[in-house]
Amino acid sequence: MYYRRDGVLVENPNWYNTRNSNLIEGLRKIKVIFNKGNSEKEAVFEFVILNVNEVHENDILTCEVKCEGLAFHELGKIGYKIDLSPEGFYLTYKDWAEKDGNPATEPIQDLDYWCGQAGLELLPTEGFINPSRWYYTV
Repeated sequence: MYYRRDGVLVENPNWYNTRNSNLIEGLRKIKVIFNKGNSEKEAVFEFVILNVNEVHENDILTCEVKCEGLAFHELGKIGYKIDLSPEGFYLTYKDWAEKDGNPATEPIQDLDYWCGQAGLELLPTEGFINPSRWYYTV
């Protein structure tokens, strides 16, 4: 919302490209990077901004940004009659925590997980490719 220029806090005019709390074209994604600079543990998560809301309390201005995971958002646009919801993942995760709990088998919400839930298989790199099956590749 703000940036510093010569030690002075200045409003960022690019932040106010919103109308009625909805973002207009050009400011739609947020990238969250964990362990930046550590090539072994670095993880990048992309989110689509759904809504922006400013809240004023006394002299404090807070901006609330509502996002949805990019992979989840893209899978939802395909139009198949498949219901992919975060609640389904939470049930899978709860089941894993109660029965297994092994960190090596922990379910992760990634593109592979959601494609598996939709019944898609990873495109084989070699061997037979069934022309009547749907595959995906990243």
